[in-house]
Amino acid sequence: MKKWNGFSLKVILIFSLVSPHLIVNAQIDEVGYLDNANHENLLGNDTDINDFETPTGVVKESSDLAPSNWLQGFKSQFKHDITKAQAAGDIERSQFGIEYQGSVASGWFMNFKSFYRYYGSEDILAKDRGGAYGRKEIQRLWFQYSQNQCAHTIGRQVLVWGEVDGTFSVDVVSPLDFSEQLFTDYDEVRVAQDMWVMDCYLGNVQTQFFVSHESKTHVFPEKNIYPDKGHEEWGGRIKLSLTGLDLTLMVAQLESNIPVINDQTFKFESNQYQLLGASFSKAHGRLLMNGDMAYKTKQVNGVLAEPSDTVDVALGVEYTLVDNQHFSAGMWQVRSLEDEKNHRPLLMTVGWNQNYLHDELAMSLLSNFSQQSEFQSITVLAAYKLTDIVTLSSAVSFANRNEKDFSELQVPAKQAWSVSIKMEI
Repeated sequence: MKKWNGFSLKVILIFSLVSPHLIVNAQIDEVGYLDNANHENLLGNDTDINDFETPTGVVKESSDLAPSNWLQGFKSQFKHDITKAQAAGDIERSQFGIEYQGSVASGWFMNFKSFYRYYGSEDILAKDRGGAYGRKEIQRLWFQYSQNQCAHTIGRQVLVWGEVDGTFSVDVVSPLDFSEQLFTDYDEVRVAQDMWVMDCYLGNVQTQFFVSHESKTHVFPEKNIYPDKGHEEWGGRIKLSLTGLDLTLMVAQLESNIPVINDQTFKFESNQYQLLGASFSKAHGRLLMNGDMAYKTKQVNGVLAEPSDTVDVALGVEYTLVDNQHFSAGMWQVRSLEDEKNHRPLLMTVGWNQNYLHDELAMSLLSNFSQQSEFQSITVLAAYKLTDIVTLSSAVSFANRNEKDFSELQVPAKQAWSVSIKMEI
């Protein structure tokens, strides 16, 4: 393990020292930045306040493109959600949020988002607590400084790795919030954490490095899960963009996003592990083929399993029609190199989205399938823009699962119908 840490640290140091000097005269590739921000969005143009979590996705809003009135960078939102669910508990939540993004000085960009959420007495989380309650949170707060070929982003942010939507071979830096509803966009449940991220470009080569002083784990609705305090995470990747082909290599030291019970202390803890990963994305006309591969050390999948190294493989395809109708599909398999208890079932995901009525109506679909435990789910979401400030959305979802075998931490509703009204100014 000392050899691994020494090798990984050398790679990061070499990248960080060489990259800035090689690309002094290069210009920032805005398309590359925007690619990260839009990678996980399956909703088309009707994005939510939770979209664009990846800070590099807004570099295009530099000082020369900033609005003349700085107040234009503010946006407020009120949202009320109601979900009636079978065998999983109802949801009744109201949220008021405020967001700001814009240039604050030459070369400096700021992004801030905070909310206050009220859980009604009929909400499943409120019932667990014994009554209605509210909570406030700063979801995102980061500053980005851009100069010549590099951008440095410091603060609370989300970092997305990988190419295959809906799979998590290498997309493991930012955890997920399972107390929130997942409809058709994974960005809605991503959890931001405090970190420093540096992106630099040399023509068709991008290098990226990050350091997080205190990592976070997945958020679970169960009250008895209290993981130990997070530890430092760091990593880097280098991406080569050729004509119709992107290749990425990455290395990182991370904390597991899924806590497990320590058999000595009987407390939930997250274990440290190392990641070596690779991704590719190949375009052929309207067809996009992509893949993620990862080697991870010390993985644990279950209370009785011993830590063992695993190999992850995810493959996916995306296809866009002439009317901008978009289809995607992916599969993800995890195999343990030592303890078979750490095998994970083959998971498959299918997505679709299309806009209608001059983009006033956005339709999207997300479906997931698992071999063992046997599980299938499908969610269809429709969002209609009533006025410039009011959007009405509704979703229906169905799940088929074996309740005896399925994890109690992530039990979806067998049937659920959701309605949401959103006002955004």
